[in-house]
Amino acid sequence: MGQRWLKRKKTSSRIKVFLLGLLSPIFLTACNSRQSIEVPCNSVPSLGNGGSSLTPSNEGLTLELHVDGSASMTGYVTLPTSRYRTVLGTIAKIFSLSDNIASGENTERPVTATQYFRTGFNKQSNQTVQQNLSRSQFESDAQTQEFYEGKAEEYKPLTSQITNVIDSTDPTQKVIAIITDLGQDAGDVTVLNESIQKSIFSTPGSAVAILGIRSEFDGVVYDPSTGRRKFEYSTKDQSDQAYRPFYVILAGSFPAIQDLLLQIKNRIPFAFETSIFYPNVLKPTFAPPMDNSKGMSPVRSFQQQQGRESWILKLSDRYQAFSLNSPDSLTQNPQISLELDSNPDISQFLNIPTALKVIARKFDPSTQDFIDPPSPQGVSLGNLQLTKDTPSQITYDLTISPEELANQEAYIYAFRLQAEALTTPDWWQAWDADQVSPNNNPEGSKPDQVSPNNNLEGSKTDKLSNFLEGMNDITAEKMETGELCYGFQYLK
Repeated sequence: MGQRWLKRKKTSSRIKVFLLGLLSPIFLTACNSRQSIEVPCNSVPSLGNGGSSLTPSNEGLTLELHVDGSASMTGYVTLPTSRYRTVLGTIAKIFSLSDNIASGENTERPVTATQYFRTGFNKQSNQTVQQNLSRSQFESDAQTQEFYEGKAEEYKPLTSQITNVIDSTDPTQKVIAIITDLGQDAGDVTVLNESIQKSIFSTPGSAVAILGIRSEFDGVVYDPSTGRRKFEYSTKDQSDQAYRPFYVILAGSFPAIQDLLLQIKNRIPFAFETSIFYPNVLKPTFAPPMDNSKGMSPVRSFQQQQGRESWILKLSDRYQAFSLNSPDSLTQNPQISLELDSNPDISQFLNIPTALKVIARKFDPSTQDFIDPPSPQGVSLGNLQLTKDTPSQITYDLTISPEELANQEAYIYAFRLQAEALTTPDWWQAWDADQVSPNNNPEGSKPDQVSPNNNLEGSKTDKLSNFLEGMNDITAEKMETGELCYGFQYLK
């Protein structure tokens, strides 16, 4: 009995030793393993900048030319010649002759369809209208009063509503041009901003260009808020400063918009205003090399432990990363040039940042993601300024305070730079009917030939600056200059 018990005890001991031998490496591995993590310099991938993300394609592209068919457009074609007629014919010709459109640097896409439309809203049927026309029908009829008056059987009366055109536009498949006086139904220009934000700017790499053109005019000016006749206006014997504005809206991929805009500018013989809204206009900006001060050693990775977890944090090449062994604070003053992703011939028309804001994010190895810290600890980026030089320079102060950093903890920050305000050309206010004062006449107008209302509003557009400033707002929301990525670890 005693021998059997001793035998069982020896067997049990052997099993325990065997199991301990099996499990010990697992316990050791669990305690000592280090997870390797690649840390990118891109805290919000969905908002990443860097030019057009529309992949150049050989697929066919559709061009669409829409003309606002509302009665308020009639006055542009009542005179035998007008700038409106010239622009209408020029753009129609450019569209009809375009076999290919730029889709990227040295790449083109074939144009597989070109379509022409009379666009608006028919109150009788309570429907939006995109009346498809043949090229010959468009080129002849769009130059006549019948096209806009709404009295002909073929052309029913329309009010101005172009949001339906924008809402149905996929910038990866279409490029559109809309010719309009911007006299939107109910006078609500914000609906245009909302449509562009949702349908155009939701695709990175897309752009909108607004061309403002003054034209001869002889007809009725309508109140867009009510749709009723406001007053008659004529530019006969007036200077071009008294001409009535109309607008061309181009929307699609930025390379295509750039291509068409250059063609239009080369073919139209008179001056006009242009503003281009392109959220991806700035080439990406990254942190410039830092000066190696005393107590700083450049590194490409950090080792960090938190409880039983341990990581090797491998930083992308865009990081400026250092281990610190001195408690002394230091401040550096980097400077970066802003570069535009555009043809130099149109750069002057791009709305670019006049002010930037900083959004700081910190990398958290436990979640392997960036988080929004209450405030950057031990590392601060301040005094951010944008110079008025050409090209503009970004300057800022980077301050590192090692004693505020926990010993051996890696502090990895991505400072995202985002546009806060964009350039605002003078013509936005000068052409806005809401900005005129009772004593102002359009430059060159003759008071005896115009009514008291004419000299205030005939050469202006209702709520123009509201619309264009709204365009600035939705462009700035998506415009980034890049991210400044830094990493520091204090080893006491």
